[in-house]
Order: sequence, then C-alpha cells, then structure tokens
Amino acid sequence: AAEMYVGEWRDGRKDGEGTYTWPTKVYEGHWRAGMRSGKGKLTRVDGTTFNGEWREDAKHGFGVQNYSNGTRYEGEWAHNKRHGDGTFFYAGDGAARIVGRWENDVLVSDVKAEYSNGETYSGGWQDDSRHGTGALKDA
Repeated sequence: AAEMYVGEWRDGRKDGEGTYTWPTKVYEGHWRAGMRSGKGKLTRVDGTTFNGEWREDAKHGFGVQNYSNGTRYEGEWAHNKRHGDGTFFYAGDGAARIVGRWENDVLVSDVKAEYSNGETYSGGWQDDSRHGTGALKDA
C-alpha cells in the first residue's frame, strides 16, 4: 500500500491539520513545517495507539500510549521515550497501577503501586518488578 497525506499545506510542506497513512500506521493530527507537531494520534496495525503531544516528528510532552498487549502508559514523553512523571497500567492477571518517574524510557524512581487484589507497594523498582527496599501492604 502506498503512503498518502490528506490535509493542509503551507509552502509545499504539511502544515496544519492532516492525516498521513503509511502501510503499518496512521497519524491524525497537527503538522508544522512538514513534521508531526502539536496534538495528534498515531494508530498502528497491531492496535497500539499514542494520543498526545508531538514535537518535530517525536512524541514529546504529555501523552497516552495504549499497547497491543493491554498495558498503558500515561505521562510525560521526550524524543519518543517515556521521560518524566508517569503512570503505567498492567493488564490481566496481576493487574497493577505503577506511579513513578522515567528517564530515557526507564523507570528510575521509587514507585507507588496499587494491585487489583487491593495490595499496595511503595519502594524500589527495577526490570518491571519490586526491587530493593520497599513496603508491601495487604488489602
């Protein structure tokens, strides 16, 4: 399938509201000087979506990414990576809500976690699990 852009132009470049379709994804939103910039939504064929702020063709600012596996990240982005304060939601068995701070797509801070069974955890986190010093409380 060919790529296609339908939207506003300025000086021969995408500028304003528009939709760009690639073979594996679609971006609907704002453009500036030919790049995704401002508010926009990217939808991939696997079901992953990002709805939020863009700058110079990268996720930058606040945004929500829904992954195809049912997990979700809501928070700050910089240069296409999770960066700043955010919340990650795990789905399915062991569903949890993890609040922390990311740097360069890595969770670097202590976290506050709430689990679907009512347990709460506050403390260290590494490689998607509790690590280091922390406190787990039963429901």
